[in-house]
Amino acid sequence: MPDRVFREYDLWLTIDQPLFVGGPPDPMSEFHSPVARIGGRAVIPGTSVKGALRSQLERLLIQQAARNPVFRPCIPFPFSRLSADEHTLVRAGVYRGGACEYGKGPICPACYFLGCQSLPGFVMVPYLEADKDPEPAYAAARDRATSAVHRGFNRNVEVMPPGTTFRGVLRILIEDQQRKWTLGREREHLEPNTDSWLRELSHEERHVDRLIDKYVVEPLKSICSIGGKVSTGHGWVRGALEVKLRSEVAV
Repeated sequence: MPDRVFREYDLWLTIDQPLFVGGPPDPMSEFHSPVARIGGRAVIPGTSVKGALRSQLERLLIQQAARNPVFRPCIPFPFSRLSADEHTLVRAGVYRGGACEYGKGPICPACYFLGCQSLPGFVMVPYLEADKDPEPAYAAARDRATSAVHRGFNRNVEVMPPGTTFRGVLRILIEDQQRKWTLGREREHLEPNTDSWLRELSHEERHVDRLIDKYVVEPLKSICSIGGKVSTGHGWVRGALEVKLRSEVAV
């Protein structure tokens, strides 16, 4: 008998500028910086999509934390390894501290949805597959004294051309009867107060549709760039990342 319910959403985005999301070096390739591929298809990895989603979600939570500090997100990195500037943000009350870790107090709202160390979240972010092939490009470093290209620093790279559309399917866990997890409720059988931030929401605000729209769909639609080399015109998204409900499935 099915004991889990997921909601699936189609995601797609079309880039306005060349996109670079680097993959591992390939000794058989002519390119110094190839794009990420899975099964030969160019992709935006799930880690990049999750990072872009988390960035927009953090912006929303920081706004809410101005009225109620329980909404402050963590910085998903060990506290001992935060930069000096990140420590300044923690002292200023913008972030609560380093990465949330299950069993060490309440987790932040971002980690409730996206997961933290030793505890998965409710949102499963996909890889996005491209509908076009990458194209070659060229990168170089200039000698500041002569204005010539540094010897040995000209590079062949790959980029995704403007107009490329990427697609994938996002999955959100709505209910897991076996683990007694339900989106919008504190999860049973976990350490006390793990999901205590939910107590700050009204009954209406904890409704599944409201939670998904506010903390997942709208932040996804707010993504305006993705990938690397943004300062050189790469990775700008045309319009917005589109999100459309596909189905609800029991497994």
